[in-house]
Amino acid sequence: MNNRGADYIKRLLKDKERFKKWKRIMLALSCVVVFITVYALTIPAVTLACDKEEHVHTTECYDENNELICTKEEHTHSEDCYEKEEQEQDPVQEENEDVVQDETQVASNEEVTKSEEEQDTTEGEESNPSVSEGYNFSNDLTKIKQIDWYYIKDSTETKIDINGNTQIPGDATIKLIVSYHNIQIDYLKTRYNSTLLFDLPNILRNAKAQGSIMDGSTNVGNVTVNNGKVNLQFNEAYLNKLLESGTTTIAGNFYVTGEANLSSVPENGTTTIIIAGKDYILNFGKDPVANYGKVNVEKSSAKVDVTDDFIKYTIKVTAGDDGCPDVKVVDTFSANSALIDYINVNNTLTNLIGKENNQGPYETIELGKTNGSIYLGTTASDTNPIPTDNTKNENETGSLVWNIGNMEANETRTLTYFAKLKDGVALNGKTINNQAIVYSKSIKRVYSDNSFTPNVKYDMKKDRVGSIVRQEDGSYKINYKLYFKLYENQSNYPIKDLVFFDYLNYEDNFTTNSQILKYVKYNQDSIKLFKQKKGESNPTEIDKTKYVISWSKDKNNYVTNWDNTENPACFKVKGSNGNPIIVNPGDSYFVTYTLIVQPEAFATIQTDCIEINNRFLLSASNVQNQYNWNAFDRVYRTEQINTYKWDEKSVENATTEEKNITMSNDRYVNGNDGYAKDTSSDNTFKVPKGSYLYTVMVNDTLGDWDVTNVQMTDKLNSNNMQYVGYLKIEALEETKKNTDLTSTEQSSKHINTLDREYVSKGVKWVKIDGSTSFTLKPSDLGWNNNEYAYRFTYYAMPVNQDSYGSTKVTNTFTLTGKIGRGNQKFTISNISSNKEVTITGNYQMNVKKSSWYYESPTVDSGNWSKGKIYWIVEVSGTAIKEGTIFKDTIAENKIASYLYEDSLVGIYKGKLADDKTIESFENVEELKKATTLDNVKERFTDPKITNKRELSITTKENIDLKDDKLYMIIASEPSELPTKYREYKEYGNQISTNDDGKDYRSWAPATKTLCGGPNILKELGQTFTYDGTKVSTIKAGADLTNSKVPDPNKICKELLNTSTGNGAYISWAFKVNYAGDLKGTYQVLENIPSGMELSYIRIKWHGDNAGAVASMPIDGLGTDWEVKSNTTTNDNNASQDTTYYYNKTKNQAMIKLGGFVDGKERDTYSVDVQVVCKVTDSDVLHGIEKTFTNEVELQTDDGQTINKAVSSVPMKEQNIEKTMTSSESSNEKVSFIIKANPLGQTMPVKEETTLKLIDKLSSTLILDSDSIKAISSNGKEVKIKSALNDDNTLELEIPNDQAITITYDATVNAPPGQKIDFSNEAYWEGYTPSTGVKVEKEGYSYTAGGTVSSGNNIKLNILKKDQNDLSIPLAGAEFTMVECERLSDGKIKENNTITWSGTTDEKGILKFGSGSENDHVMNYNTIYKVTETEAPNGYVNSKQSFYIMVPRIESGKNDYSDYVKECLKDKQIEKQYQETYVLTVYNHKGEITVVKKFINDAAGESTKPVSGTYTFGLYEDAQGNGERIQTQTIKYSAGETQEKTAKFINLELDKTYYVFELDDKGNPIVNSSQEVTINKLQYRVEYENEKGESTNAAQIGQTVTVTNRSRTKILPSTGGYGSLLYRISGAMLALASLIYLTNIYKKNHLDDTLKKRRKK
Repeated sequence: MNNRGADYIKRLLKDKERFKKWKRIMLALSCVVVFITVYALTIPAVTLACDKEEHVHTTECYDENNELICTKEEHTHSEDCYEKEEQEQDPVQEENEDVVQDETQVASNEEVTKSEEEQDTTEGEESNPSVSEGYNFSNDLTKIKQIDWYYIKDSTETKIDINGNTQIPGDATIKLIVSYHNIQIDYLKTRYNSTLLFDLPNILRNAKAQGSIMDGSTNVGNVTVNNGKVNLQFNEAYLNKLLESGTTTIAGNFYVTGEANLSSVPENGTTTIIIAGKDYILNFGKDPVANYGKVNVEKSSAKVDVTDDFIKYTIKVTAGDDGCPDVKVVDTFSANSALIDYINVNNTLTNLIGKENNQGPYETIELGKTNGSIYLGTTASDTNPIPTDNTKNENETGSLVWNIGNMEANETRTLTYFAKLKDGVALNGKTINNQAIVYSKSIKRVYSDNSFTPNVKYDMKKDRVGSIVRQEDGSYKINYKLYFKLYENQSNYPIKDLVFFDYLNYEDNFTTNSQILKYVKYNQDSIKLFKQKKGESNPTEIDKTKYVISWSKDKNNYVTNWDNTENPACFKVKGSNGNPIIVNPGDSYFVTYTLIVQPEAFATIQTDCIEINNRFLLSASNVQNQYNWNAFDRVYRTEQINTYKWDEKSVENATTEEKNITMSNDRYVNGNDGYAKDTSSDNTFKVPKGSYLYTVMVNDTLGDWDVTNVQMTDKLNSNNMQYVGYLKIEALEETKKNTDLTSTEQSSKHINTLDREYVSKGVKWVKIDGSTSFTLKPSDLGWNNNEYAYRFTYYAMPVNQDSYGSTKVTNTFTLTGKIGRGNQKFTISNISSNKEVTITGNYQMNVKKSSWYYESPTVDSGNWSKGKIYWIVEVSGTAIKEGTIFKDTIAENKIASYLYEDSLVGIYKGKLADDKTIESFENVEELKKATTLDNVKERFTDPKITNKRELSITTKENIDLKDDKLYMIIASEPSELPTKYREYKEYGNQISTNDDGKDYRSWAPATKTLCGGPNILKELGQTFTYDGTKVSTIKAGADLTNSKVPDPNKICKELLNTSTGNGAYISWAFKVNYAGDLKGTYQVLENIPSGMELSYIRIKWHGDNAGAVASMPIDGLGTDWEVKSNTTTNDNNASQDTTYYYNKTKNQAMIKLGGFVDGKERDTYSVDVQVVCKVTDSDVLHGIEKTFTNEVELQTDDGQTINKAVSSVPMKEQNIEKTMTSSESSNEKVSFIIKANPLGQTMPVKEETTLKLIDKLSSTLILDSDSIKAISSNGKEVKIKSALNDDNTLELEIPNDQAITITYDATVNAPPGQKIDFSNEAYWEGYTPSTGVKVEKEGYSYTAGGTVSSGNNIKLNILKKDQNDLSIPLAGAEFTMVECERLSDGKIKENNTITWSGTTDEKGILKFGSGSENDHVMNYNTIYKVTETEAPNGYVNSKQSFYIMVPRIESGKNDYSDYVKECLKDKQIEKQYQETYVLTVYNHKGEITVVKKFINDAAGESTKPVSGTYTFGLYEDAQGNGERIQTQTIKYSAGETQEKTAKFINLELDKTYYVFELDDKGNPIVNSSQEVTINKLQYRVEYENEKGESTNAAQIGQTVTVTNRSRTKILPSTGGYGSLLYRISGAMLALASLIYLTNIYKKNHLDDTLKKRRKK
């Protein structure tokens, strides 16, 4: 009974609950019906007013030729085809306003609408209102939400208080921000051309609007200003989109900037602006126009006439649009004001006149204006900026004050005045600065600077006029011209008080020898002054009364009348009193004069020529002097009179045949009593072959001097030469004199010479046979008291020829004694001339120096720690004389080497075989064994070493050579050795000998070159990439052009195409026989580095003498060697065949080269062989730098190792290129471009894995996953798989053998105007970001000149995608959203009064915020919590919630509210700044995580990862049988310490899977107790799940830890604490099990008891 009652009550309650549900449903349906009815009634009725038939052309409207045959007009009805029966309204209501307006406001709106409609009807046709140019809302308070004023000064924006409390700088930029709302979209589009208009207030001038109209981050229109009106032109497509979404109104703002129209502001600076009936009071401060009104001043100057000192200045003042009150201009000379004076300006205020007034000031004004006034005051200063009149002092230039008065808008005035350059001050090059400052009401406004620089450009020179003339008395006359011209075009003022100076005794290098000044004199009557004016063709001589000539001996004391017995040494010419020399631009002046040089000058200095060095200087009162010259410029001239030959000797070549000389009877011999007549009858003598003829010309002075009593001596300086026969002396008298000297110029000197002819006045002979010297006077031979010249001719012959091979003999002729000219006598001495000849004897000794070989140091090298260079001194000839010194010296201009006491290795004498030289022997030991040379070292003194650089030895006796040669072997130690390939060091050694006890003779030096890699060297050619068509050099080594730039043409692309194809490469080259020491045939073994494969080998270059070197076949190699050959064009531009062998198993190559010649020259007998290898190393191709070392081995023909050479090259190839593009300042979108695997090569990846690119975006970027595209190199789109992780990391799986270009867009998550940093880095999976590429941007921002939004609401778009494949949208995901509030303590509180819910559609999209009944509007600055409640079928529900917000600065505010600022700081709230918040939520299918760990020691304390790649397989079978479902890898690099994980993805949700690590053979490791091989190491593999259980079974979301335990084991010691711990642990486990079983028993027993009781 009780049960039945209870059941009845339950049914009643259920029925009641069902009834309540039906009531709710009926109430909801009723609301829907009411809403639909009201909405339908509010829709305006429309009537079709179009008489056209609606028709769209189909295929039936066209014939078979695709020509239109339809007669109907194509037409589709639009809104224009209908008439609305309800009157149109203005845009008044904002969308989604829930509060109903009161009747008064509605009525007011209707009146406004009616008024506007009537206005539109009046302007257009009554039946169809016309489309207006735009809707002007300037005076409509219902549309203007708020107006804000700002001013901008020095880039700082300041808000203006509209009550006048902010003083605005009048020259600041005014910014007006207008916020509007309630703009009805439909009417704006259909009736107002999608345009809003706003009339700017008169206070703004030259207003401008910048930027676009932005809806969030989207450009939806433009803002412009025309004729004082703002034009907001919206994109019609944007407005249509809003209408389609149900949005009816828009709101927004715009701003304009401009200048302040100060002319509309009263003098008190305050003005009231009325906009839409509201007052805005702007305060510009007192006298705004005077303080800020635009005014401009321009200052200029001109030199009207360059022949005077006057400068014409102009000052032009122009008022701006506001005019300018009470204007004064203060003009002041600043720099170099002491050089100039104002002229014709009174110290008293004087009215200006309006026309040109000679050199008086005048003012140019506009018609109807009144002239201002002017005066000179004291010099303006900071404390007295506008001096008053009558204040100027006599000793100052002062300041000019121009009083203009009030200036109207855009009025211009110009003042012209003159200033004069001062006399008596240096002007040239001194800039005169002048500044004009404009004052308005004594307020300094603007200024203009002007500068004038007085300049003089001139030509100044000193010339000789005509030739130097030799006069009858033997003196020389020189006519000079001192020339000066002032250039017209480059000079702008006249030179005043010009003075000419001429010096013979100027104290510098250009002064005449003071010893001859007494014989050099000016012709005082010859000085004349000439002037040639600009434009005149001929100069005019100036009257002598107009200038003054002054003379001086010491350059200081000048007199006009020279009565001193000594000659003056200088003179000057200047204007006489009242007649200064003034040179106007274009004029020239010159002075002419004559200089006389007496012949005594020659005798005084006892030379064949004399130099007249002459200085010409200029000075002026208004030109700056140079240095300490006391003149503004100077020039010089040197005249060399070269007409004498006191003593001139010449010698002819040795005679080639014997000569007989016949003499006259006038012969002399030198006896004890002097010279006497030769009484012998023999009047001839013989001159042997090989004699030398000497000629000496004495006293060739044009007959000026008597030398009959001068002692004349000739002497041979060696006994190896003697005179032959007689000396011939011929007396000569001048018969012809030219008066004009011939002049030539050499090194700025003018050389003047004079031709002459002589007639013989007698011949006499003096016997000198067998002598080596003679001395005589002409008077000794009977010549007295004459001015003859004398010609001496005589022969000398070599003697004692067996004692020398080659020697030099000098013959000197000297004059000593008194010479005469009339009554004058001069003593001469040491006038001499000499000649040297080299004579050859019968003795011959030839010395040759050469280098031999270098010997490397040994362990016991002693002093020779850097080895030895062996040098050879080879001596040949007739003999080596006793006492001959051999001096071996280290060359100064080469790398140093050192000589020691044991450097003289040996001295050998003998004869080598005809085909042998010392150099043909390998070393000294071989020389000793292979020859019978005698050791003659004991016939020389012990070597003497000086400073380790010189070794000297001397012969103790004569050494006959005849057919033998003598060889000295000398060793030196190099101070430094080459350490790099191709580096070379040159060492020099030279030998000199002395066999006559006088002079050393140097023989040709020898050079030894030591090379780095003398036999074989290895070097980098270049690293490069190859994309199938183009070689791109990464790093250049030796592969350079002649201009030393990288040369990709050194790579043979044809061989790449036929071998290894696209990829990254290293090109090496090995050079054989660099030092030129090898001969014959050699093998070269190439060891290719690990991680590379050989592409090709070719002979690429031959040295000049190595053209015969070629590759040869190799016999006897095993079957694993493959022969390869190619034919290419080598670097010598010749066809080259190459054969080589490759062992792929050993990664080795071998080539045999034959035909080498040991030419001993660096790099001319060598060849280069190119070895190109492709990079296959996975780490390098994925961005990790590694160094590849290539070793090459030089072997003999039979395979014996000679030398090895290596080259190491670092290499890194990221195979990723990344760039970024953006339209900064106008767009928040950023585009990224990734070029992955640009070479299109096959990248090395682990078996069963894909090529995956990781692209990490910074948190400030929001990925647009729909924008991801991939394009192959052929331009076709490629499907790739993309995934986005929680840390904003994008994973991209791409094809492995293609060059792929990936593009995508991202949004910069920041509001307009805010600067933000972002970055993006791409790298390959399994590697770190440091191996990839990164692009970053600092301070990015974008701006908007205006904004617009569809009301004050935002929207949310939820995009649901597969996390592991972004191309898959997910339908069926359910979401809820609630509005939230952030509390002061940071907690977020949910407000559940309004909720949103929905499911993603087939495109994976769900939208909230449309404003419908079930989809409420969303607001700015509001927190929303979005939660996924149900995942799509087959996907894991993350149950993740997102707090989101769209912040915005409220209209009329300068910053976010305090609440929003706190939200911005809160990291749990995600922010976006666009009107539509795009939230992308990712789901994945089932995932299982594998964690990799290590135990490396017995105690389990070492858990550091072991480098290598570890592979894991996922199976459905517990024993790892069957097909492997997925494979994942974890890679550890050396030095990494953090644990790593991998994920198996896209798994079914309700299955159990098994994770196995795979061994080196790829088999799953099932038995954890068995050791297996992983990465070639032995491990036991242990599996453990999240609960700590030893299992590898896992379900979705679980983790399996795989631990590799090394082979090391540990067992507890017998009786130790280790075993005690095990026993205790076992006992505790047993006790715990007992307690657990007891509890189970008790629970079961209790359950049985309860069941029994229920049954009872």
